[in-house]
Amino acid sequence: LGAGAVRRMVYCLMRAIPAEWIFRRLDGLAHMAAGRPTRYVRILTFPTPRGRPFGYRREWYEDTADIEFEGMLFPGPRDWDGYLSYKFGDYMTLPPPGQRHWHPVSKFRLPAGM
Repeated sequence: LGAGAVRRMVYCLMRAIPAEWIFRRLDGLAHMAAGRPTRYVRILTFPTPRGRPFGYRREWYEDTADIEFEGMLFPGPRDWDGYLSYKFGDYMTLPPPGQRHWHPVSKFRLPAGM
């Protein structure tokens, strides 16, 4: 079997698992860990940078400040340099052209008054 066939089989098996069952398990894991004074936290939908097995420092999510970006204020980690360095390494230096990745552009509009 090729890699594509194996991948399709895995996806077919995963589709058979009810979403509600998965959500209950994730909720159970979150409740087990709630309130524990850990130095690092994990976010299931936000991958940990390669080579960083423990997650993100808790203080980056608890000690926040308004940060200006393109004329608007957004909440972010007060230690934004530490966070960006942890996530991207030398985030101020562009990678060589062959190692750059682009992301599709999305535009979101929030309702008035938000």
